[in-house]
Amino acid sequence: KGYRIPGGTPSNPKFAANLPAFPANLKKQIAGAPMPAPRNILAAAVEGSQVDFETALTIEARYFTELVTGQVSKNMIQAFFF
Repeated sequence: KGYRIPGGTPSNPKFAANLPAFPANLKKQIAGAPMPAPRNILAAAVEGSQVDFETALTIEARYFTELVTGQVSKNMIQAFFF
């Protein structure tokens, strides 16, 4: 339908110039804590922006499933709900 990502995709030179700084900024924001969710969100956004919409949904679902079934999620459920 002609949807476009605001700011462009990673193939856009202006956007691509900033892309290498994203992981470093993310690590700084979470103070190096071992939290997989922010890392997975960034990875899904970057990977998903390089492919068609259906493939992007598959990529996002894969990262989400990894988070939901991961050890951090299991630990949080155990700590907060039981």
